[in-house]
Formats: sequence, structure tokens, C-alpha cells
Amino acid sequence: MDDDAQRRVPGMTRLRQEDGFSLPELLTTLAIAMIVSLATFSLIEVVMKRSGEVGARVETTATARTAMDQLTRQLRSQVCVKTSTASDARSLVAATPTSLTLYTDFTNETLVNNALPAPDKRQLTWASNTFTETITKGTRNATTNIVLYGTARAPRPFLQNVAPVEYIGGDKNKPVIFRYYRFPDPVAGASTVPAGSTANVEIPVSANGALADADLLKVAKIRVTFTVTPRNGSSKGATTLTNDVYVRTADPNAQIPKPTCLTF
Repeated sequence: MDDDAQRRVPGMTRLRQEDGFSLPELLTTLAIAMIVSLATFSLIEVVMKRSGEVGARVETTATARTAMDQLTRQLRSQVCVKTSTASDARSLVAATPTSLTLYTDFTNETLVNNALPAPDKRQLTWASNTFTETITKGTRNATTNIVLYGTARAPRPFLQNVAPVEYIGGDKNKPVIFRYYRFPDPVAGASTVPAGSTANVEIPVSANGALADADLLKVAKIRVTFTVTPRNGSSKGATTLTNDVYVRTADPNAQIPKPTCLTF
């Protein structure tokens, strides 16, 4: 082999080598890598977003249930109270679609000045996406059994980020948190309501947005409905709860199951 042939052999060997990438292979590899990377990043984004939504829903569910339990506990703890400002004993003092005032008793019944402790007057109000509770303490007269109430305490917020679900006539300026129901009236010519009747007749609010005094004495069921939204204000992860609470003074087995305060 001459000298020129010997010099051409290494060049031919290099051309015959297959290690490394050709340009089409490199472009194909880059395209596949980009597709896989974009898919991975998209998956991470979706997972993080869903994780945030799940966390928000867990938070709103926990807070909504706690608040609903508190509202239900107070509504079911209504007791009849006789005051100097009302003609008869009652458990519900005032009621609107976003607020109600009632008497509740969480005392231990230890005598105070030879008289049972007076129930608290509690006002439960929704305003500006917040539930607040206002408590007023009272003093019972041991002789007349009349309770006198003093100055209300400062409102205590117990649930925020609360939004209404329903509105009167679809008007966004008239939210509804509380709905009030009574038992049906006896049919014409009858002295009792039909057997199996339930408190399903809604009591409409008056022109000023409150229940009339006569209607307050008929309330047998209170429906509470609200939505708790995440702290970031997003509707995703929100929790909506509804609960029906029956008034203790209404006996569904009575011939005329009108709420009645027999004792106070």
C-alpha cells in the first residue's frame, strides 16, 4: 500500500463511524424532549391547582359545618321568656331574612338571688359576608318571673367569607339566609290540621323585611342556607349547607301544632 492509500484509510474509517447524532435525529430528539417536558409541566400545574382547590374545599367544609352546628345548637336551645315589653311569653323576638333574635338557655340552673338564671338574648346576623352573634344578659325577677335585659355586648364574628345562596325575587340586594315556616291552617270546617301535616308553609316577610309580630308566634321551622367561600374569594372550593331546625315549642303531634309557650 502506497503512502497515499495509507493516508486515506483513517479518513474513510471516520466517515464509516456511527456514534453521535445526525441532524434529523437531533431535531427529532429535541422535539420529543420538548413535548414530554411541556406535558410534565402541565401535569404539575394541574396537580398543584387541584391540590389548592381540595385544600380550600376541606377548609370551607370544616368551617361551614362548625358554624352550622353552632347556629343549629342555638336555634334548638330556644326557651320561652316573659319580658315587660311583650304581651306574652315567646322564644323568638325578631326575624328577618338575614337576622334573627331569640332567647336561649345554656345556664346550669343554679339559683341567683332565689331565682333561676335568665336566658340570654342572642341576635344572629349575617352582614357583609360575616356571621355575628350579639349576646344580651338579663336578670329574672323571682316574684313575677319577668326578665329584664340590659345593654347588648359587642358583636362577635364567628364565620367569615359567607355568601347567600337565595334572594327574594332574584334581587341581589335582598339576600336570604333564614326562611321561616309554619304549620298549615285547619281546612274549612275542621278543628284540626290534616294528619301528617308538616311545617312547610313559608311565612313571607313584611314590607320592611321583617316578620310581623303575629307571625313570630307561628314559626315552627327555620331553614338556614349559606355558602362559605375560600379566603381568596374564588367560587372553586366553596361549600353550601342547608339545615332545617324545628322550634321546640311546636308539637307536631298536637291537633293544632302551633308553637305555644306553656311555661317561662
